Amino acid sequence: MFIADMPNVPPQNVPVMIAQANQVQPGNTTMIRTLGICSAAPNNNYSLDNAEDPIADAKFYLQQYENRTVTGPATVTILQQPAHGILRLITQADVGTILVSDGGPIDPADPGYLYLPQTDYLGKDKAIVLVDFGGGLKVKIVFFFQAINGPLGNTGLEDACKKTGVMWKISSTLDANGNSNSTLTAVNYLPSSGNSAPVTGATLASVRGKGLAAN
Repeated sequence: MFIADMPNVPPQNVPVMIAQANQVQPGNTTMIRTLGICSAAPNNNYSLDNAEDPIADAKFYLQQYENRTVTGPATVTILQQPAHGILRLITQADVGTILVSDGGPIDPADPGYLYLPQTDYLGKDKAIVLVDFGGGLKVKIVFFFQAINGPLGNTGLEDACKKTGVMWKISSTLDANGNSNSTLTAVNYLPSSGNSAPVTGATLASVRGKGLAAN
């Protein structure tokens, strides 16, 4: 895809959150791999700050939580468009307009996406995409957007995502009847510093009631 500094790399002091789904009985169940992502994006003067890379995010999920390294092509399907903007593919026409002109050519196999909130809209938004690597290997990504006025700068992502972290696991399962067992019971924050102990005991309600995931 377009080679440049990606906006979704969390700063060193932003926590990553893992939300654990409740346990289901053994049997004929199907895992629903889901990754939540908090992302802030300017509502005007669009730039690389508006870029997302669902394929890279899905590969991160598989590496981080299943120790899998995935290569090859993937298909991205937008399951839900944001209510206050649009999520669309990056095209070559964006180079020199939204994206800098010296960042290299667009990778047709993984061009990336742009979340473009409505001009001057401030607040929360959400989109859902499905990344399919084939062979039944799929990751659903839920983007919890925060439309902001102005560029991210050095602390914009941290400020917008300080209550949820940048990425968290929301995987659940389907039983043999297709019923979802996705009730989340607890949240563990994983500080970016390897010397810090995880903060445990935070309930999902305490996060959803205050963070971007409340939508």
